[in-house]
Amino acid sequence: MSEHDTGSWDAFTPRDGDTGTSEAFTPRDGDTGTWDAFTPVNRAEPAPAALAPAPAETRRPLRRAVRGLALAVAAVAVTGAAVGVQWQDRQRWIADRYPAEVVKDVAHGASATLHGMSWQVVTVVPRQVEGGGESGTAPLRATVQVTPVSAQAIGGYLTPDFAMRDRAGHSWQALPVDTPIPSDLKPGRATRFDVETAVPGSLSGTAELVLSYAPGETLRFAR
Repeated sequence: MSEHDTGSWDAFTPRDGDTGTSEAFTPRDGDTGTWDAFTPVNRAEPAPAALAPAPAETRRPLRRAVRGLALAVAAVAVTGAAVGVQWQDRQRWIADRYPAEVVKDVAHGASATLHGMSWQVVTVVPRQVEGGGESGTAPLRATVQVTPVSAQAIGGYLTPDFAMRDRAGHSWQALPVDTPIPSDLKPGRATRFDVETAVPGSLSGTAELVLSYAPGETLRFAR
């Protein structure tokens, strides 16, 4: 410390040569003569630079939207085509495996040729069943006559399937009894055997015998 110092120092006590005022506290032009360290100073801040306008890209989002829509439509079209092809293949497979039935109607007492054999239903009559049979049903026996058209047809003879049906599409199995074998058959000679079944009592007089080798090879004999 200098010889004039008193041992203490005050920031506001003038030293030798001081004028009693501090330049730091001397008001400047435009100041009000007072200053507070906590009073914000109005400083002109530069205005933010204006942002350059973004380039016009209105067409690009539109193109993307149109492209996305086109892809979606294409995907739906491809999927629909694939499903359509699968459905057609499935329908073709079903048609090949389960062909639609083709039925040829045969008039009462008439005959029809199928697989080289002439077929005829001679009679359809009630049959007796031990114990009277099931209540509400009518046991029936149909007599069928088969005549080979040629010797060649005899070699490929097989017993067909039989059933009794009504015109509403209901069917009841019919079982042949003592069916002939190829050695029992002669060209031009009629051979008879029986077919037994049971139908609802209300249909005993109208159910018809159906003979079938395949869905497309079916004879229905009218009564």
